Amino acid sequence: VPCGGHSGVGVYAAGGISLEHLAEALSQELNVVVRNETGRDRTARFAVRLHWRADVSADSAELPSLVIALRDQLGLDLRASGTLADVVVIDHVEQPAGPPAPE
Repeated sequence: VPCGGHSGVGVYAAGGISLEHLAEALSQELNVVVRNETGRDRTARFAVRLHWRADVSADSAELPSLVIALRDQLGLDLRASGTLADVVVIDHVEQPAGPPAPE
């Protein structure tokens, strides 16, 4: 399922995806270049399920923003990189705490 949403809810689900492919999907959703700089093996594959508030103007306590959802649901931290182009980097990954995201 590509990044995207309906009714203000962003949804992304994929099985067997690399961090490079996830970075490409995030690039499209965020309209900036996202690169994987975690140092993880490029052949590693992950199952990903992510839910976020796609409508940033909506005040919803039920769903986090995409950046917060990435951190809390997938253990990924994004940071801005000071390069000549606008680039966001996945620079850290860890197992998130708590239950998995609802389906």
